Amino acid sequence: MKNQGIVSRACKQFVFWGLIVVFSAMQGCGKDDPDHSNDPKAFRYLQELYYYVYYWNREVDYQININKKPPTGKLETYFESLKYNEQKASASDRNAGRYDRWGFMTTYLNFAGVMIEGEYKSFGYNVTNRTLDRSVRVCFVYKDSPMDKAGVKRGYKLLKLGGVDIGTLISNGTVNNELNKETNRYVFADHAGNELEEKIISAAVVKIDPILSNTIYEVDGKKVGYIAYNTFIFASEAAITKALQDMKDVDEFILDLRYNSGGSTNVAEAISEHLLPAEYPDSVVFAKFVFSDLTKERLNWKDQIIKIKRRDQALNLSRMFVITTAETASASEEMINGMSPFLEVITVGAATHGKPVGMGVWYYPNYSEKEIKEGKLPDWAFAPITFRNDNKDDAGSFFSGIPPTYQISDDLYRDFGVDPQTLEGEGCLQAVMEYIRTGNFPKSVSAKSVQKEEDNLFQLKGMQIHAGCR
Repeated sequence: MKNQGIVSRACKQFVFWGLIVVFSAMQGCGKDDPDHSNDPKAFRYLQELYYYVYYWNREVDYQININKKPPTGKLETYFESLKYNEQKASASDRNAGRYDRWGFMTTYLNFAGVMIEGEYKSFGYNVTNRTLDRSVRVCFVYKDSPMDKAGVKRGYKLLKLGGVDIGTLISNGTVNNELNKETNRYVFADHAGNELEEKIISAAVVKIDPILSNTIYEVDGKKVGYIAYNTFIFASEAAITKALQDMKDVDEFILDLRYNSGGSTNVAEAISEHLLPAEYPDSVVFAKFVFSDLTKERLNWKDQIIKIKRRDQALNLSRMFVITTAETASASEEMINGMSPFLEVITVGAATHGKPVGMGVWYYPNYSEKEIKEGKLPDWAFAPITFRNDNKDDAGSFFSGIPPTYQISDDLYRDFGVDPQTLEGEGCLQAVMEYIRTGNFPKSVSAKSVQKEEDNLFQLKGMQIHAGCR
């Protein structure tokens, strides 16, 4: 396999994802993970990806010798071993968060199901921890998912899992293993604190609905649009486009990205075309994909300039509000950073995750276009970090996250939205409504409103991140 083959073949496969997804999604049920432990070509393929296109290939160059026979063993282990992780990072990079926490590999069928079809075997929900009362709360629930059918709602408190108190599972370090079981016994408390009956709930194939909430409010004679949007997978573009078109006459717009960990930059760019102000009728530079110096030297690549053009039915905005948390990442951050030169972006919540880098995706085996169109499917999808994402003004590298304009904790004690008459309800949205009404954010802040941001104990991994759920 030649280096130019890696580059050209990857681009062609990217184009043809949409042609093969229906077949691949149908074939995915029950297939075991592929085993390439005795296939030196698979290891060589990974070796060359890290050598030629990995964003930190200069930092890990010492451990990649493409003239040396690659190892054998577990392919996933080798993929992880090549990453510029926290242990390998220099002191300055470690302190700044400039190391690889995101690259992943998964089966091709899993990748195609989530990113293209928007389908994923899961419970269709996510949870996080509250530091103030040491509770574990439901962040959101996808419509028609197993958790939704069980009556679970955002803000519910998880009390027991598998018959064991959640605090005990956290203490003994087994909570994530329990959360990832395909069937388990759950006990929740509702918004009023009432303990609910234990339910046995099993994971199933969930159709991801990326719009968690979608409302137009009346605020002192203004129309205020609000969309809670959860993932930038390809399958989400039609839904978010329709939602934005329905908002074309609003005076103010609030985009809730608090759990949106990213996905396709193509979708982020398409959505941004609905948000460009009217004074930008022509195409404009939105982002710059910056490759490593070694990649540009070895492949003769140049940094990629990404342009967008205002849509005919775009919103007419001079500012937009974005609700953020530490889970707001990747394509979400690209949108915030990319839109900032064109309109006022007011962020409310917590600092974003801090992922100013993106992945390319390569398949193995590296089949030709013709083979893929005929249904000869790859086994693996590799997603190594390959570029840094800057905006048109060269601003980027926000590895510590994008700080909020107004800091307030995620209100996990209530469902999304506010009362249409009183405009009281979920804390982050209520704060934005007050700013729209008065020009000021709330001044009195309770301990419940701003809690110290700590790492979420319940981490999503791999394709769970892009699906947005367990």
